[in-house]
Amino acid sequence: MALLPFPALVLCFFITAGESLDFTINVDRIQIKALVGENALFSVQPSDKITSGSWTFKEKTVCQWIGQLVSIDNSYTLRADLLPSNGSLLLKSVKKSDSGEYHVNMVPTSGLQASATVTLQVTDPPSGLAGGAIVGNVIGVTAGVLLACGLIF
Repeated sequence: MALLPFPALVLCFFITAGESLDFTINVDRIQIKALVGENALFSVQPSDKITSGSWTFKEKTVCQWIGQLVSIDNSYTLRADLLPSNGSLLLKSVKKSDSGEYHVNMVPTSGLQASATVTLQVTDPPSGLAGGAIVGNVIGVTAGVLLACGLIF
């Protein structure tokens, strides 16, 4: 068996090393702004299939999942929905106390886990909306379908 010359050996090493891509979580918006009472969608997209993950806020677990089995913390039961297929979180009827950094951690089917951070800023609604103002709100997520409504003043 003939030995490969050194440059050919190095080229083979770089091709093999280049094939492996790290698992990442792509965040649609790293900062979400919402008015009190609106819904906030923490939309994320993992770079590969995921087996499990969790969302935390102020070091408290909001929700966690393994496959399709989802566990939501009691204090978020009526206000949080999770899409286990991609790990996106819908937080309903937000309060000012919901403002802050939310951390998502995901474990892929193979490779190392990854995490991402999304900041939510909740503010009071304006005291007087001008005529013709449109306020949009996400009202539900079911089976990967996002339902939104708009209100015209």
